[in-house]
Amino acid sequence: MQHFITESKWDEREVIDQVSREVSSVLPKRKLTGLIIDESGWVKKGDKSVGVGWQYRGNVGKISNSQVAVFACLSNGDFASMVDARLYLPQDWCEDPERCEEAGIPEGNRAFKTKLELAEEIIRQQVQNGVSFDFIGGDGYYGNDANLEQYTHQALAYIQAQRFFVEHCIKESKQILGIDQFQTRKWLAWQHQVALNLMVSSFILKEKLRNFEELPLLSANDIKKWFVFKLYKEMTEEQFFDQMHQRHKIRQWDINNSYQRF
Repeated sequence: MQHFITESKWDEREVIDQVSREVSSVLPKRKLTGLIIDESGWVKKGDKSVGVGWQYRGNVGKISNSQVAVFACLSNGDFASMVDARLYLPQDWCEDPERCEEAGIPEGNRAFKTKLELAEEIIRQQVQNGVSFDFIGGDGYYGNDANLEQYTHQALAYIQAQRFFVEHCIKESKQILGIDQFQTRKWLAWQHQVALNLMVSSFILKEKLRNFEELPLLSANDIKKWFVFKLYKEMTEEQFFDQMHQRHKIRQWDINNSYQRF
């Protein structure tokens, strides 16, 4: 597994592009689809992990020793999935060829790019890849960039409800899929792990869509628990579904309460 992640020569970009096309094709078309841009970061120890440094993490609003990446998510009503990511390289990394070489960063990826430039790269990639979306969304930082408007017929959307989905996708990727638990230091290993994480995110979206009629509140955590149940059989299937339905009742109660506040 370590060799597969860190050294194997499979093309992560081909995997990510395939994932984004599949997500684009399976999302229901009954509502507008947004390509939502956001960033997230992970606290790291030491200075060896690719891109690590003392930098601002937008997801927690403070500076820490961390890696930061720009993410994109396709969002359509109740459904969303991650479709792309770019690791942010701080300028001191880009100005240190020896450090870049040690981390295995290809020469073509060593030029400094702002997070907004990474967001533009993601958008161009999705357009070239044939991914369908009606608008681009982002928070104030990404949403205020006029250069991003050219990629859709509609202007950037400042809809908080849409931005929720990319934040939720990142949260699921961290808490359920373990994207923030990377123990890799090299460029290729980071790219490979992100590609695999996006592939799992796509699988979870398809399971939610497949089971929506019977289980409209199916979550990534439910799916993860199902695999654990199938592996270890620590309860009966009836008990498993009883527990899941109970979680869904609580979740629905929370949703109803949140709507009542407005």
